[in-house]
Amino acid sequence: MSHFEFFIWSFIIGVVAGFFSCNAGENQIVDMSTFHIQEGFNLELIAAEPLVMDPVAMEIDENGRMYVVEMPGYPMDVTGSGRVKVLKDNDGDNIIDESILFAEGLTLPTGIMRWKSGVIVTDAPDVIYLEDTDGDDVADKREVLLTGFSLSNPQHNMNTPKYGLDNWIYLGHEGAFITKAFVEEFGDQGSEIVFPGIPDSPTLPPNANERSVRFRPNQGLLETLSGKTQFGYTFDNWGHLFNSSNAMHLWHEVIAARYINSGNLGASSIMDYLPVDGPGIEVFPTTRNPEHQLLTDIGVITSACGLTWYQGGAFPPEYDRVCFSAEPVHNLVYAEIVEPDGASFRSQRMFERTEFLSSEDSWFRPVNFYIGPSGALYLIDYYRQYIEHPEWMAEDVVQSGALYNGQNKGRIYRIRPWDAEPDEQSISSVDGTDLIPFLAHPNIWHRRNAQRMLLDQPMSEELVDSLIEFALSTTSSVGLVHAMWTIEGIASFSEDVIRKGLSHGNPGVRENSIQIAELHWVENRNLLPLIFALQKDPDPRVRFQLLCTSALIHDPAAKRVFEKLLLSDISDEWIQRAALASSGEQIMDLIQFVIRSAADDQFHQAGPFIVKAAEMVSREGQAEKAKELISLASKNGRSGNEWWRSAVFEGLASGLRPGTAEKIPQLQVNSLLDFFDVNVDPDLRRSAMHLLTRTVTKNSIPPAQLKLAVLAIEESASNPELAIDAITILEIEGISAYVSQLESLLDPSQPVEVQERAVSALHTAGASWFGEFIFGRWQDLTPSIQKQAMSLLIINADGMRAILSAIRNGTIHRSNIPWNYTSRLMNNSHPEIRQEARSLLAGDELPREELFEKYRPALEGTGDLTNGKAVYELVCSTCHQIAGDDGLDFGPDLAPIRNRSKVAILNDLLFPNLAIADGYGTWEISLENHTEPIIGVISEELNEAIVVKDATGKETIISRSEIASLKPLSVSAMPAGLENQITVEQMRDLIEYLKRPYL
Repeated sequence: MSHFEFFIWSFIIGVVAGFFSCNAGENQIVDMSTFHIQEGFNLELIAAEPLVMDPVAMEIDENGRMYVVEMPGYPMDVTGSGRVKVLKDNDGDNIIDESILFAEGLTLPTGIMRWKSGVIVTDAPDVIYLEDTDGDDVADKREVLLTGFSLSNPQHNMNTPKYGLDNWIYLGHEGAFITKAFVEEFGDQGSEIVFPGIPDSPTLPPNANERSVRFRPNQGLLETLSGKTQFGYTFDNWGHLFNSSNAMHLWHEVIAARYINSGNLGASSIMDYLPVDGPGIEVFPTTRNPEHQLLTDIGVITSACGLTWYQGGAFPPEYDRVCFSAEPVHNLVYAEIVEPDGASFRSQRMFERTEFLSSEDSWFRPVNFYIGPSGALYLIDYYRQYIEHPEWMAEDVVQSGALYNGQNKGRIYRIRPWDAEPDEQSISSVDGTDLIPFLAHPNIWHRRNAQRMLLDQPMSEELVDSLIEFALSTTSSVGLVHAMWTIEGIASFSEDVIRKGLSHGNPGVRENSIQIAELHWVENRNLLPLIFALQKDPDPRVRFQLLCTSALIHDPAAKRVFEKLLLSDISDEWIQRAALASSGEQIMDLIQFVIRSAADDQFHQAGPFIVKAAEMVSREGQAEKAKELISLASKNGRSGNEWWRSAVFEGLASGLRPGTAEKIPQLQVNSLLDFFDVNVDPDLRRSAMHLLTRTVTKNSIPPAQLKLAVLAIEESASNPELAIDAITILEIEGISAYVSQLESLLDPSQPVEVQERAVSALHTAGASWFGEFIFGRWQDLTPSIQKQAMSLLIINADGMRAILSAIRNGTIHRSNIPWNYTSRLMNNSHPEIRQEARSLLAGDELPREELFEKYRPALEGTGDLTNGKAVYELVCSTCHQIAGDDGLDFGPDLAPIRNRSKVAILNDLLFPNLAIADGYGTWEISLENHTEPIIGVISEELNEAIVVKDATGKETIISRSEIASLKPLSVSAMPAGLENQITVEQMRDLIEYLKRPYL
């Protein structure tokens, strides 16, 4: 589609939308031209205010009836303003024209799911069943199914009921948010999770231990999951569960709760963050005048929610592996491609420098999605001026009276390919065995509803036989999986079906077949050889599932399969973690099995497994086992078997707690001291020293070891590895007597790792002293050491006060503080730190010079993108790039600048020395035996050298031993005086281009 065609199409849609909205009773035109959607798709407005307001979730039942959950109470109203509406299209034009109030009096409802003859709605603290028994589209039956969830910050409440492939109902849950500002409103921590209407039913710990939950109300079954999510989660076709949490927008729950037999496993041990680019994924909004608040992390994913794996079958095939995330803060929809990777997955953005959908309207707030009967993707737009919670806002905004601007608005859009039919469908007239073929439908809406409805049918021999016949004859992989779980759900079992599944060509089918066989192995032991034969399956996730299942099967053959799988796939991080999660009391046997069985070419992979295993032993407080491991790793002296001995020491050190450390005998502590020797393998020595710091008491180092440590520091240049371990020895003895020795190491001629270790040790002398010490010599420290010091100062109140004091007195500029530290300071639990941080770090510092006033008109109106690019190429590209292109790589990349306000961009352009970007200060390096110093930015720091880049982009490697002095110049490499090169009009164009360089 050409830009002209797109414009015409958008104009037509906008006119239709405007006509619809006016007929709906409000003079509100939805300007569809503000949207940018990927080519090949239509974005259609199907409902808007006043028919729908403040929508957060929806469901379309088998009759084609649309339910919408409305949450007008966000962010602070808990008086019961929440609602559920039924929306209808009475004239068949696929546009909603009637709204009926189905239920009201809800607090902060967060999700809805079709169930039996009604719907399940999540509304903390309750999970509620609502039903219309007389056919008037108004609920007259209300029953609390579950209760006990915390009524916390609405962004964190229990949410999104979904019917799982395995016939369980899933609930997203993250746990109570510990509010600092609104304790009275949202300080609830929850209680035990119970079925209030089912006596003697299962009970979960208070607030479900901050984990997601699944339940089966008919059977009275209730379980916590191993992972957690914020608002929204999703499944793929094979039942893999994916979670989301604000900036960390896509997680895979790799290890299910039923396979965990060891305590103290945090979410990070069982959930895998998938994006290859790590957290803080850059986004590309097109918002004209964004509404960003005090603690909004701008330009990166920060509010991801409504995670949805597309399974509608109507989009192009490449979308079958795409997860959509709503990003309401940046007014866009983010698309992520997910690919298999070992036992888990990896993902990356689908589109380069653009998004699947974005809007120029700052009130566009996508929060959720729904896949409809035709395969279209419904998008739910909360449409508010403010979407951030007051917890993260400036006080003046909270008190402005504008928090609820847009409370009477809300939109629902439908996204479909150009050539797809919009007509929605129903299966209300289908009954009994006629539902079975829908289990193989390409759209998850049909499959899920058919499966749910089949389980609601009266149990009959005909139904069971028909399901088995379908499963044995279908050529659809997803159809077979849904059929298998439907058979399981009606309490039946077919060995023939499971045999077919175990030998199926699709790995997802084989995974699910193992899971179902796992439930029946006791009465069907003849299935075990078929299951165990999959230990050589070519698909890593099938082997992973088999390892998890074999840990639950109490059979000698299962143990042998488990061990073979662990050893053959020990390079897979998740095979390691799953083996440990299931080990329980057998963990020592597992450690010794790997030590005994690992081949020479497996040491590199087996070492990390031993680290994790030893860490688990110490973290769980198993003192006797910890002592056994120390003896095992120490008994061979200082050499031999270094790979697993260092792994044992490192793992024990990482997980050791004070109560366990106190039970380590002095004899074993002394054996660790023996490893501080120049002739010991460096990795083994380092890990022994790490464990030593966790087991030995202060002031207990023998004089001979102290003397060796001081000598090692004095000769650090010849053996930096030994010097780093020597610092550990001095740290144990008590650092106050050795401050001068450590200070001598803070010199640019020293390896960076030695300097970093010295800084860390000096910090143990006391945070308040450390802050004064560090900022007293701040200008003498290289960027990497400054960064290390800052990471230590930010961890406690005294260090934070030192940071704020340094900003106040001008030692450092606020721009030197990384964003995550800024957020921590500005939302601190100490009121005085929070208030001062907001005073020092918030807002734009605007100089009052006449120069700024001269260029202020450049902030008005809209600049020309083409002219702006020309100005950029003339005055900016000589030092800068945008996302790695179009210029010289000397100064900071300007891609993120588009997320800043125009006034902040103008301020930086006119007065570059007021806020030098972190890492781009100019340094003067004087060298031994050189008359002329080298001036540039330090682009990289290595142990033996630093890399300096000059204004031409040329990099010079300077050996640390050559450095005579290193001095920051406290000026930006970007020269002042831009005003002498461009006019006010050109400045307007330049700012417009920097705000929207990809359009």
